[in-house]
Amino acid sequence: MSFYRLQDSDRDAAELLDPAHQWSENWGGGGDPRRGVSVCWGVSTLIAYFAQLAAAGIGYDTDFLATLVVVEVDGDPSDEEDEDAAEGAELIIPARIASVRPLTDGEIAEILADAPVHC
Repeated sequence: MSFYRLQDSDRDAAELLDPAHQWSENWGGGGDPRRGVSVCWGVSTLIAYFAQLAAAGIGYDTDFLATLVVVEVDGDPSDEEDEDAAEGAELIIPARIASVRPLTDGEIAEILADAPVHC
C-alpha cells in the first residue's frame, strides 16, 4: 500500500528503509519519539495537511516548500499513532520507496492559499 510524505530534497529517501530512521517526532520539538515514519494516505491528503499547518501560521513560504520532495513509500501501519492523526497523518514502517518528485507549483500554491501573509 502506498503512502505519501514531504521531506527535504537533500535527504536520501532510502534512509526511510533503515530502522534507525523509522522514528517520528513533532516538527516543533517536544513529545516522545514514536515508531514509524509520518505519512498521509494520498497526495491530496498530504497537501491538505500541510495547507492546514500553513493556515495555522507555521510559517512556510514558497522558497522553503520548493526545497521539499513528495516521497511515495510503501509500508505497513505502525503500532503507534501519529501525533497529528486527527489531521490525517499516520505512522508506517516503510518497506519500499516507490517514487520521489518535487512539489509542483500548483501544490505549493495550494499549501499557501490560506497561509497568513507576513510583511
